[in-house]
Amino acid sequence: MIAVRFWGGLGNQFFQYSFGRALALKTGEDLCFYMLEKEKKPGNMSITNFDADISFLQPEAIKKIYRCYGNNLMVRAERKLTSLFQFIHPGIMIEKGSGYTEFEVPYPLCFDGYWQSYRYFIQIANLLKKELTLKQSVNLPADLMNEISNCQSVGIHVRRGDYLSEKGKSVYNRCEDQYYINAVNRLQEVIRDPVFFVFSDDIEWVKRNFIFMPASTRFIIHNMSPSDCIDNFLLRQCRHFIIANSTFSWWAAFLGDYCKKIVIAPGKWYLNKTGFEISDLIPASWIMM
Repeated sequence: MIAVRFWGGLGNQFFQYSFGRALALKTGEDLCFYMLEKEKKPGNMSITNFDADISFLQPEAIKKIYRCYGNNLMVRAERKLTSLFQFIHPGIMIEKGSGYTEFEVPYPLCFDGYWQSYRYFIQIANLLKKELTLKQSVNLPADLMNEISNCQSVGIHVRRGDYLSEKGKSVYNRCEDQYYINAVNRLQEVIRDPVFFVFSDDIEWVKRNFIFMPASTRFIIHNMSPSDCIDNFLLRQCRHFIIANSTFSWWAAFLGDYCKKIVIAPGKWYLNKTGFEISDLIPASWIMM
């Protein structure tokens, strides 16, 4: 069995699922997922709104991996010590930095990290496109879906939210207005009659401040739930993409089906942090600006 930890938002969960799915197919092992925080339940995970067939470990099984499971403070300390001294839990692989890592056989039982490299799962990309499709039980704004699908749609993602916190500002690079201006200009040069659809976790702020956008730009607002899953799936329907330094829009662009899609991504995702790499994150066909 292979167990992979779910943590973070929808984009992180997609990476963790895809990493585990590819590894399980490669090894022939069963695949399960777990959350380390005792209050997190399967229903809290946004990815459960998609078609992926996900099995979750029960609490008693998690406690066999992390002995202090059930006490959030103690289990964080146990995880930290394991990351420093793997002999404490030889069966747990805790990711120590971003980028691709080749694992040796025998594989660890448990994987705890973000696994943000397309190299882990590029060979099953078509399978992931099927499995990371919203369940039919999730209602979508049909008119907006049709509008996006029937034009030269360009999906733009603006990430604010947690990136504005003190912790976020110390880790993540901020995509300035000039990045979006340059990207929009680039696509207007090569796409005939593009229509821009802007998605954000702070869409009202974007509407007030993105005054450089063409008059036909659509700033996406809806009151449907689960909003993060619906936004991601709507963004994915676009033909071309201007993404933020965010796994949320990375996945929308990666899963987008248009055969001639153009993806523009920021060239700098993180501030000067040791261990944070994007060399295995951005596919060669994408344009970095």
